[in-house]
Amino acid sequence: MNDPKRKDFGDQEKEFFSAFRPHLERSLAMYARLQRNQLEKHTLEEALDRLNIGTFILDGEGKVIEANSIAQDIARRSSCVSRITDRIVLSNSKADARFKRFVSEAIGRREKGHTDPFVDVLRTQSPAGSHLDMLVRSVVKSDRYRSDVSPSVIVYMRDSGQERLAPERIMAQLFGLTPSEAVLASLLAVGFTLAQAAEKLEVTESSPRMYAKRIFAKTGVSRQVDLVRLILKNVVSLA
Repeated sequence: MNDPKRKDFGDQEKEFFSAFRPHLERSLAMYARLQRNQLEKHTLEEALDRLNIGTFILDGEGKVIEANSIAQDIARRSSCVSRITDRIVLSNSKADARFKRFVSEAIGRREKGHTDPFVDVLRTQSPAGSHLDMLVRSVVKSDRYRSDVSPSVIVYMRDSGQERLAPERIMAQLFGLTPSEAVLASLLAVGFTLAQAAEKLEVTESSPRMYAKRIFAKTGVSRQVDLVRLILKNVVSLA
């Protein structure tokens, strides 16, 4: 709307705004689409974070252009992998050579325009005993975007040494556990024995054993392996 103190728009100005309107509408639509894509991207990243899966996105030269928070944490803490000058490097030389070959094959398959992506997996182990599982997958090429800096390869990672504890508050609400029982259930879910849990909690082994009986009764399971499955299925991935 024109300023009330000024003259009304003339025919020439109205003609300009009429011609400009489609461009403005297109720009607003593009902005809304970009915002929606960003929201979808954030939602998907959050879902992978909740599943404790690290994700690196590589360009056509194998360089990291984006990584979710789990991937960044794995690269900082794991003895199996690191990020050096925007490249993923595995500490085991044989595994590193194999990984680089997978990335090269994934990029090559993408460049050739195959509709079915390259997919392969590998596992590397640290001297401490923890292992890192990795899946390398090519991104299907789009005819609209042909650039070496476009997303070309996705690398999914999961570090066995960085297991995620289930949130005690959610477990307590779902299964009717007391705070002490929820803490113990969280430790059992990531592989602690009763003796190890007692040591971590700085109590005698009889206390965790008593809590474990109550936990099994309330959750309806009789073995630790079943408790792990139950918690991973119902708590960890949704927490």
